[in-house]
Amino acid sequence: MKQLMRALMMRLAGKGMEVSDIPAYIRNVANTIVAHPNLGIEELDGYLHNLGWKNVELDNYTFMLILATFEPELLDDLGYRSDGNCSSTSSWAR
Repeated sequence: MKQLMRALMMRLAGKGMEVSDIPAYIRNVANTIVAHPNLGIEELDGYLHNLGWKNVELDNYTFMLILATFEPELLDDLGYRSDGNCSSTSSWAR
C-alpha cells in the first residue's frame, strides 16, 4: 500500500499538484464516485474541475492508482471487486 500511495503522490505531484492538496483531491474523487457512480473518467475529471481541481487532469492510470489505494470495502460498495472484475454498470469500472 505504501508503494501505491508513493506512486500516486509522485504522479499527482508530477502533474503539478501540491503534495499538501493530494489527500483532499483523493477524498473528492472518492466522494464523487460514490455520489455519481455512472460518470466516465472524462466526466469525473470535468466534475472535479467544477469543484476547483482545474490544475490537474485525471487520466486512466492516475484513476487506477487512486482506486488501488481505496479500502476493499469501498471498492466492493462501488461494484469493483478485489479480483479486478467489475460487478457494476458504472462506466469507470469497465
